[in-house]
Amino acid sequence: MSMNQDIHNFIQYLHQEKQTSENTEVSYERDLKKMILYLTAHGVDRIDAVTPEVLNSYVIELEQSGLKPATVSRSVASMKAFFHYEELEQRTSADPAFELKAPKVEKKAPTILTTEQTNRLLAQPKDNSAKGLRDKAMLELLYATGIRVSECVGLDITDVDFRNNGIKVHRKGGAEVVVYFGDEVRTALLNYL
Repeated sequence: MSMNQDIHNFIQYLHQEKQTSENTEVSYERDLKKMILYLTAHGVDRIDAVTPEVLNSYVIELEQSGLKPATVSRSVASMKAFFHYEELEQRTSADPAFELKAPKVEKKAPTILTTEQTNRLLAQPKDNSAKGLRDKAMLELLYATGIRVSECVGLDITDVDFRNNGIKVHRKGGAEVVVYFGDEVRTALLNYL
């Protein structure tokens, strides 16, 4: 089996067993294909021939290429997950990424909008077109409930309970939670509908 086929099988496993998002799957696949190019260029063409040393050299090359530490850390996470899977599948006798270290990522405090900036953002959709009403409803809902954009986009009309001002949000892993909102959100949603 080729290393590219191994990656394909791993991505299928993530999708079916771990129910990862499409963004995660695309990122992992991109990172791992880039790793394979490096391995192949260094004479490694089988999963069971990958050593901790060659992976460490690859990480050093990523760091020296000017990539941000967060990007290198994501690549390391991709490799760790992939080789753990390969070990479970008995495609390699030992996990060569087990002791791989990611660079330290400097955590930045999130930027917080002022009250004035928040009010200006919520006032942005000004027209009464379908798009303007939709944007107003989405912004109000996101602001009032704190749900993720992906959760908002995934809502169906059947998820909205106008009698109790609540929405049923489908979380990763199949969990459902009910989040409540105020009358401004209710009005914005009804205007859009």
